Amino acid sequence: MKKSKTGKWSTLLAALVLTTGLSGVVQAADYTQGLTGAYRSDNKLVKGDGSSVKKQGNEIIYDFGGRDQSFSVVNQNVISFSQSGNHFIVNNVDSSNGNKGTITLRVQNTIPNAFGGATGLNIGSGTTTIHSDLDIQTKADYLTQGVQVGGNGTLIIDGNVKMRKDDAENPWGVVTNNVHGNYGPGGYVTNDGLNYTGARWQPSGFYVGESRGNITVDGDVDIAIRGTAVLTNTYNGADVDPYDLSTITLNGSSIRIVTPDDERKADGSFKEAYYSLASFGGTVNVNVKNGEAQNGDVYMIGNVIASKRSAGTSASDVYQDGRINVALTTKDSYWKGVVDNFSKEQAGEVNVWLQNGAKWQHEAASRTNGMDAANIRNMQQIFQQDPDGKIYRLLTFAGRQADIADPWYSGDFATTFSELAAGCSGLLAALQQEKGKEKHGMIG
Repeated sequence: MKKSKTGKWSTLLAALVLTTGLSGVVQAADYTQGLTGAYRSDNKLVKGDGSSVKKQGNEIIYDFGGRDQSFSVVNQNVISFSQSGNHFIVNNVDSSNGNKGTITLRVQNTIPNAFGGATGLNIGSGTTTIHSDLDIQTKADYLTQGVQVGGNGTLIIDGNVKMRKDDAENPWGVVTNNVHGNYGPGGYVTNDGLNYTGARWQPSGFYVGESRGNITVDGDVDIAIRGTAVLTNTYNGADVDPYDLSTITLNGSSIRIVTPDDERKADGSFKEAYYSLASFGGTVNVNVKNGEAQNGDVYMIGNVIASKRSAGTSASDVYQDGRINVALTTKDSYWKGVVDNFSKEQAGEVNVWLQNGAKWQHEAASRTNGMDAANIRNMQQIFQQDPDGKIYRLLTFAGRQADIADPWYSGDFATTFSELAAGCSGLLAALQQEKGKEKHGMIG
């Protein structure tokens, strides 16, 4: 079925121009078909609204003239640019005053278990430079990203990026029906991971995949993601410094990154694990440029996680060395979350600048992959899912449904010692109580 271009001007705005004679009013165009990087078909799509697409050598240049544009599509990526050696340039700047327009990207994938076709901005090989503000929202069954780069491509956004609904109760700009990457309860994958509830394959805001790439945003960022907000997930790159496999750098004067905070089950434990920043290979920079802290305001809700590769240095692996750099350098900067790593052996590198009155609320915003949860999974494999209910987390005996803090990522050995002591004391008391019942013939 042929997709149509609507290209409709805003009736209200047009009427305003006609009745008032205002000049310099920016009009908006709406499309139900995305951009593919094929300049002839893309030019045919947009030229009726005064925009253009031209090819000059290896450059494909889109010019929207500072006018707001809206692309709303179903079951396909909204913008897909990829061609090795090409430079895709999107100009959306009013030449009369230098103001940028906003390109709005909306996509919903309605196909159950669809693997692709649910990304706002999908960049492959080559270089893409965007001089425009972006407003992105995506939704799918289990796999979606706001901005994705792969194929060793490079994306530079010279403008502000928003991935957030204007709804305080439901602000999530990137959402899925299953946050576990289609595994676990409610997922379609039946041969593996039936009980998986981890965060490795969550929906994400900014994402660089396994085939390498780089994202730089030289503008303000405001994203609310029900998943992992910023993720480098690059593990195919033997003989490459793992930290150089991929980069995501956010350099605006205001950077807001929000994931769900304090979602709880009825028993008081966290529902899910969400991450504001994650690196399973490559480097994530927030308010850090060329290794130096910058002066932007950072507001961040969510834990962060970085990995260390689990195989030899000459082999590609599903986990590479990950590095996260976060600079909280202004009095208005704030982060709630903890550094959550696998273990001492697989903990990656996290560097935090805390200066000038910035605040770090060192408190988990969501579930962490702490030691107890992993132990329960391993023990259940040995003991056939514990049919008799004999496997407990240690803090259960201290009256708490929680994991013991891992000192290798929290740095707080005193808290871990206190929790271990409380759990062991509670366990000893429970054993003594059971022994007393048995002694008096009270065990049936």
